[in-house]
Amino acid sequence: MKLLLNENIGRSVAQAMRRRDHDAVWIGDDFAGIRDPDVLAKAKREGRILVTKDKDFGELAFRGHHAHEGIILLRLADERPANTIRVLEAVMEHPSVQKPPFFIVASDSEFRVRSDE
Repeated sequence: MKLLLNENIGRSVAQAMRRRDHDAVWIGDDFAGIRDPDVLAKAKREGRILVTKDKDFGELAFRGHHAHEGIILLRLADERPANTIRVLEAVMEHPSVQKPPFFIVASDSEFRVRSDE
């Protein structure tokens, strides 16, 4: 799966996802500080699912009608990398991630899926 991890996710999560055979890019490696619309445009252009903790991406997707492949918004109480990876792996097993675009809000124990169709 192709992922673009926002700066607020962290490089260690991107590295762990790559070890799990995902094509994961961390925005902080080459594009630190770019504006949210540009992050979303990069994800769309590269066919990547955006993973973020920033609620502003929901605004861009729904109110701003910015095109995207999918957005996973993490709202975790336990933000340690191991938990973030566990939650991401669980979310990526859901059938909705095979039908972009989608918007998923994930907590430590559950997630909600909203399709953009």
